[in-house]
This record gives sequence, structure tokens and C-alpha cells, in this order.
Amino acid sequence: MNDKKKLVFAAFAVILASAFFDNIRGPLLPLFARGYGLNYSQASAFFWGSSLTSVLIGLGSVYLLARFSERAYLRLCLLGMGLAVLAAGIPTYPALVVSGLLWGANNGIGMASNLVLMRGTDDRNRTRLMSALHLFYTLGAALPPAYVAATAGRWAPNLVVLPVLLLVLGLVLVTAALPADGAHAEPAPRMPWSAMLRGRPLASVLVIAVYVLGEVLTSMWLVTYLSGRGGLSVADASTRMQVCFLWMSASRLLGAFALPHGSERWLPAPLMLGAVAGSALGMSGRVEGFYLAYFCFGPIFPLLGSRLAQEHKQYFPSLLSFAYAAMTVLLAVGHLLIGAVSDRFSLQTAFRLPGLCLLAAVGLLAWHARAEPARE
Repeated sequence: MNDKKKLVFAAFAVILASAFFDNIRGPLLPLFARGYGLNYSQASAFFWGSSLTSVLIGLGSVYLLARFSERAYLRLCLLGMGLAVLAAGIPTYPALVVSGLLWGANNGIGMASNLVLMRGTDDRNRTRLMSALHLFYTLGAALPPAYVAATAGRWAPNLVVLPVLLLVLGLVLVTAALPADGAHAEPAPRMPWSAMLRGRPLASVLVIAVYVLGEVLTSMWLVTYLSGRGGLSVADASTRMQVCFLWMSASRLLGAFALPHGSERWLPAPLMLGAVAGSALGMSGRVEGFYLAYFCFGPIFPLLGSRLAQEHKQYFPSLLSFAYAAMTVLLAVGHLLIGAVSDRFSLQTAFRLPGLCLLAAVGLLAWHARAEPARE
């Protein structure tokens, strides 16, 4: 297996595991609350702790990736992830706070999967492989509920979480496939903040961050919307949510084989508008409209990531790190805003905010087209 194929294999393994780490937190939360004798306010530290450190890791990665190879960077993040799992296995509130803070290392693991894939692709196959990479994220996200459902009734909460350490150790072995020296291991130069905060680099980061805000707010609040406003039970709304993710997976699978070279330059805007139209149809009472929205969501992040890599090959790690930090901040603000608007006005009004974010991302794409390119 040549170096590029090893890089692609490693990227797929990393994102599959990162999706598992990301999505096991939800099923674990009620186990920790009940099993460790915590209220939900205390147990929520498992969530807010990782959000806080995700911002710091995103900003810090701008510097780390300019100094270390992806192999060394990924191993550093895996060390943090391993310690997070060990801390989660200690049935005390302080240990859960520490675990939540360390769990933010998964932000770096997920980001590293994109960076490793970029090393193993070129302009001809990058967009299709990016779509396949994020299909694996969707598949990895489906595994934690099944794992917790199979173990929660038989094991104590700490015994449910501690085996996750085996997955961390498995990823350490996967990093051995990454080159330790040579061209593929050379750290990327750091883009100065003065350059990232102006012109096309800033537009590229904001397009990604604002788009992700719209997509994730839709996902995180869809069950609440369908059960609170759409008249469905939580069980039925959750089933609809699963169907939505099947449509997203289908479009990513299609993209892995059918996205043409160059589509990253023109396809994101029509897909965003299609997602807005689907969400509007869903909010009008046709729940199937959300299926259209998720089908459109599928390829957008891979397309935006591919374009970022093509436009800023030299500084891609710096800009992706900045984008991940910006996403985390915007998501925190977005969740607070939806909650406040729901309380002040209605859930129907609040659920229009994700669509407005997607329209804002389309507007940012127009600015991106006119913005001054970076000098590299």
C-alpha cells in the first residue's frame, strides 16, 4: 500500500472513531446522572466542558499544526481523549468536569481526519473522497446508541464508558500508518492572523462556520420542533430524524461516486438553497420536506472543505483550525438564541433561525467570490 492510500485509510478510521466519541456523549449523560448521583445541571458539565476546550483546541491548532506533523498532532489529541475516558470512569462530579474538558480533544481528532485525507488526495479525487469521508462520520454516529443500549442495562456507567479506551488505543495503532518523515509529514506553514482575518480567507472560514451553524441547529432542534410544534410523539419524531440521516447518508454515498471535479466551486449555493426550501416545506406541515433538506446537507461540508483545500493548499490546516473554533463559538450562541426566541416568541419562530443561517451562508459565498484572494 503506497503512502497516499495509507493516508486515506487512516483518515477514514480516524473519522469513524471521532464520530463515535462525539455521539456517545448523549446516551452516556443520563447514565452518569443516575449512576453517579448527579442532577442534570451537574451532568451537563460533560457537554459544556468539551465545548469550552474545543474552542481553545481550534485556536491552538493554528500553532500546533505549523510545528508538528499530523501524526504527532493526532497522538497528542488521542492522549487527551484517553485521559477523558479514564476520568469519565471515576464516579464523581469533579472527575466528570475534567472528563468533559478533556473530551474537547475529539475536536482535534475529527479535524485531523480531514487534514490527513487532504495529504492523500489531489484536486481530481478530493471532493469525492471528502464526501465518502463524511459518510463514515454518519455511520460512526449511528454506533453509540446501539453500544449503550446493549450495555447500559447490564453494566455500571463507568464500565460502559471505560471500554471506549480500546478505540483510543486502536487509533494510536492507526497513526503508525501515517508518515513520520518526508514530504507527507512536513508541518504546514502557519497563516498569519492578519491574513486570516481579511479577504477571501476570512470569507472561506465564515462560509463554513455559518453553514455548519445552520445544519447543526436544524439537527439538534428537529426532534424538539417536530414533537413540540409538529404534533408528533418524541418516539415518532426520533424515527423521522433517523430517516433524515439516512437521506444525508444517501447523498454522501452518491457524492462519493458522482460529484464531478470542480463542483466545489458552484454546487454549495444551490444545495444550501435546496435545504432552505426543504426546511420551509417541512415547517409548513409536510415533514417530508426535511428529508429534502438533509439530502441537500449531505455533500455541502465536503464540498466546502475541498474548496478550502484547493484555494489555500499551503495554509489549509491554519484555516480549518480557525473554522472549527469559529463553528464552536457560533453553535454556543446559536443554541442560546434559539432557546431565548422560543421562550420569548414561539418554537415556530425560533426554528426559522437555521434557515436564516443557511441564507447568510449563501450571501457569504457571494462575498467570497468578490473578496481579495490571499497571497500565498
